[in-house]
Amino acid sequence: MKIRTYILTAAIVSSLLLLSSCSKDVKIRGKFSVEPQKPKPGDEITVIYNPDSTGLKSSSHISLLAYLYGSNLDETKQVEMQKTSEGWTANFSTADSTKGVLIKFKDEEDIDNNLKQGYLVNLFDAAGEVLPGSYAGYASSIYTWGSYYLDMDRNFDSSLYYFKKDFDRNPGIKNDFLDPYLGVETKLNKDNATSIIIRELAGLYSHADNEKEYTVLADWYNKAEMPNRADTYKKILEEKYPGSDFVQKEKYEAYYNEPNLKKKSQLLEEFETTYPKSKYLTNFYDVMAINYFQNNKFNQLKEYFENNKDKLSTYRFYSISTKMLENNKYPQIALEIAELGVDRARNEVKNPTDEKPEYQSGEEWKEDRESMLGMNLYAYADALFKLGKIKEAEAPLKEAKELTKGKDEDTNQLYTRVLIANGQTEDAMNEIEGYIKQGKATPEMKNMLKEIYAKKNGSTAGFDSYIAQFESVAKQLLVAKLEKQIMTQPAPDFTLRDLNGRKVSLNSLKGKTVIIDFWATWCGPCKASFPGMQKAVELYKDNNNVQFLFVNSWENSEDKEANAQDFITNNNYPFHVLLDESDKVIEDYRVSGIPTKFVIDKNSNIRFKNVGFSGNTDELVDEISTMISMVN
Repeated sequence: MKIRTYILTAAIVSSLLLLSSCSKDVKIRGKFSVEPQKPKPGDEITVIYNPDSTGLKSSSHISLLAYLYGSNLDETKQVEMQKTSEGWTANFSTADSTKGVLIKFKDEEDIDNNLKQGYLVNLFDAAGEVLPGSYAGYASSIYTWGSYYLDMDRNFDSSLYYFKKDFDRNPGIKNDFLDPYLGVETKLNKDNATSIIIRELAGLYSHADNEKEYTVLADWYNKAEMPNRADTYKKILEEKYPGSDFVQKEKYEAYYNEPNLKKKSQLLEEFETTYPKSKYLTNFYDVMAINYFQNNKFNQLKEYFENNKDKLSTYRFYSISTKMLENNKYPQIALEIAELGVDRARNEVKNPTDEKPEYQSGEEWKEDRESMLGMNLYAYADALFKLGKIKEAEAPLKEAKELTKGKDEDTNQLYTRVLIANGQTEDAMNEIEGYIKQGKATPEMKNMLKEIYAKKNGSTAGFDSYIAQFESVAKQLLVAKLEKQIMTQPAPDFTLRDLNGRKVSLNSLKGKTVIIDFWATWCGPCKASFPGMQKAVELYKDNNNVQFLFVNSWENSEDKEANAQDFITNNNYPFHVLLDESDKVIEDYRVSGIPTKFVIDKNSNIRFKNVGFSGNTDELVDEISTMISMVN
């Protein structure tokens, strides 16, 4: 089972709510306004939104997601908007500690995030001035959580601008934001990073008096390669704040790196005794389960899951049982672990034991818990199927399909296979036809459909025409989706060395359509996507107007070139690999996660950005080829 991760064109309307006259400030594009115009902490805010100039203009259902922040993201709220004569409206309440709010609008997978800036709502004080920390909190969101939860542009220059804007007005707040501020400053000034860190920490170490400040000192002196000073503050944290996040992370790291299972078990017991309600406790238990699996201690693994069912994450039951089934190891034990996972996940849906994450709305959290139940039901059904209990697998698969809303290809594929095995070929045929129309059918599903068709009609004659009608629907849906994502944005030029030592610049490829794929050898989704990317490369190998570049970035190995070369050679990939050894290019392209692909037109403009991998090779090839055809 796989999990996946817009640029929306919009006109500037005369009734804009502008936050400042400075050209660098966020401009709200499209009709967006709030009441009261200068909301204060604790106020209820009414949002009025008209999506006519955005990709949501045809939506019949729009949700507002409000991200309330202080120095960090505090809470996410989701409200279903109501359509009125003024536009779409929704209300939500802020907290007394809220400094500002970032908003995005969505309809299923389509979002409007104000051209990747987010819709920013500053909060104000009683005098009508923007609250200290409102701009700095926004700056922090650009650098950290905004790119993950709002798909915002990770623009370090913009982040630094907003930090300095707030610090100039309110110098006393700087220490509250020193950690993300240093992150941005050192990203933009790598050559002077150490001197910047020393300069900024100098104003803090003489009067630090709380856990947060001591943590910043310990972390950043360590990054500046000043271990003696870092250890000084580490010891203060251990002595004055033994329950601090910093100390717990240190203990988790020691536990994670401990190779001896007996010693590891002892460290877990000690940690749980000291921190019985720690948010890291689940990670401790999950790591132990992984170690049992890696050491092939399957009987002990089953007993471990039974004894600690409520302490492990719901995901761990699914991941371990599916890995066992993939490797054909002890399917009966895998079945029993998955069954425990179903019970654990079902209880979590009904009565969650964990707190709602600050980055999820209540609706998203519920959907996430239901999806996790679906994943465990899939693993349980897969084990039943492999044990020959095919009839019994149908009900859990049907429930899994409903919980994952028909979007998970592994569940869909196994469900159709079970239907066929149980003699329900007409139902299977209808299911596969629907998946093809949605662009979610796997090659194996299409093969199953071909076999059903041949049995039903006596041969495969006419099958290509039959399946083409469904593929045509999928193509139309794909084009409609991509039309909402297309953009025109200048691509940053670069010159990088390839694995043969030759220098390649983007400028030298002007006149060609260029597909840039940012990847790393440690990135699982990157590697999973490569068979699909190989198909795409081979599809265009004779087209001199299309060039694929695989930019190797964010590597941690000492010899990055040898590391990349070994990976490509060992897998026989026909890729043109460029080495982004300083990670400058990936930062220039404002990438927040990999794999990320860019489609660049013959005029060196970015037209598409594609993040993540769905797990479907054919879908990836279709998306890439459709993007190329739309650009040309």
